[in-house]
Amino acid sequence: MNTSSDRLIEKPKIVYVVPVLDIGGCEMHLLSVLPALQKWFSIRILIFHHHAGALGPLFEAQGIDLVCLLSPTSNQYGRIRRWIQGTWRLRKHLSTKVDILHAFLPIAYCSSGVAYLLSRKVKHFLMSRRALNIYAQNRYILRKLEKFLHKHLCLALGNSSEVCKQLEEEGIPPEKVYKIFNGLPLRPLYSLQEKETILQKIQDVPLGWIRIVYVANFMSYKGHEDLVAVSKTLLSLGHSHFCFLLAGRDSEDRATRLKNRITQQGIEKHFRFLGEVYDPRTLLNCADMGVFPSHEEGFSNGLLEKMAQGLAVVAVDVGGNRDAIISGKNGYLIPLGDTQAMAQSLALLISNPVLRTKIGNAAKQTVETLFTLERCVDAYRIMYQKILSSCTHHG
Repeated sequence: MNTSSDRLIEKPKIVYVVPVLDIGGCEMHLLSVLPALQKWFSIRILIFHHHAGALGPLFEAQGIDLVCLLSPTSNQYGRIRRWIQGTWRLRKHLSTKVDILHAFLPIAYCSSGVAYLLSRKVKHFLMSRRALNIYAQNRYILRKLEKFLHKHLCLALGNSSEVCKQLEEEGIPPEKVYKIFNGLPLRPLYSLQEKETILQKIQDVPLGWIRIVYVANFMSYKGHEDLVAVSKTLLSLGHSHFCFLLAGRDSEDRATRLKNRITQQGIEKHFRFLGEVYDPRTLLNCADMGVFPSHEEGFSNGLLEKMAQGLAVVAVDVGGNRDAIISGKNGYLIPLGDTQAMAQSLALLISNPVLRTKIGNAAKQTVETLFTLERCVDAYRIMYQKILSSCTHHG
């Protein structure tokens, strides 16, 4: 039986909307943050898909309620019909009192915004942008819909200074733009079998060779192809004892095409493809340094994990990389597209182990000071409490 005192201490209800809970930066971020936030808030995740995704069981194991918005047969529909179905079901789930509706990533934001406007039970609506807005450049309707929904937000959350700057440029008032840096994500999956597989795949890298690690799913903007030019430049500079260790999920056979290109160039001994890795700690422990050639980033968990491991990282100067790295101090930032400059910075670190250690130690200290999970969780708690106590919005 509920007493009046029980009702007084009822936790505020937060509903999160995400595309799917597969292994990726956003999903690992939520898996790290949301279980801790349950201390103060009642949490549910609505998934804009017909299945939860690879990480779904881990969320459920933490006591987080998951609901898939699309039917098992939704793959038979076109994109527009799937979006309409998901939005309609989302609206139904908002028919009971919701204190905060928080959407992550574009498709979830657009669907949540429409459902929010049709609902009368949601008090506050906010979104998280975790990537640069390049994704919307050739999508006129998406840009227009997002700009319209911006007017109805209580708050817009960015994970880097560059993302927040873009949100303001899109017309969101500065007082409604909030920045929370990623915290170093937890990695609850630590499989002995995966560890053994990783060690087996890299055991043929010759002793004394420098191992340069990059953990990122093979997607068009992640910059894996640039490493071919970087490798050839390193060889032209007289460095032949190096190997890139590449781990990530293959999207649209990009890894396969990259392997073929590397073979055609005759540089296959300088690359190892390790497949999708749930827990990169074993791989990072085996590496001497890191590289981050991605062409666009909001703020990368992968970058933080390399830095936290004490690895000197050479990264492209985009997005949140600028918030984490001070070039020459705790890593190196390279202009986008300048593969020669990336090779030169890698060559410097390859040839100077003392500098490599110094840069890596500074990187580790940066993460331990600015990008801890505890700091990130606390920032979310403060933000939500601020919204609940003082935020107003205009419908």
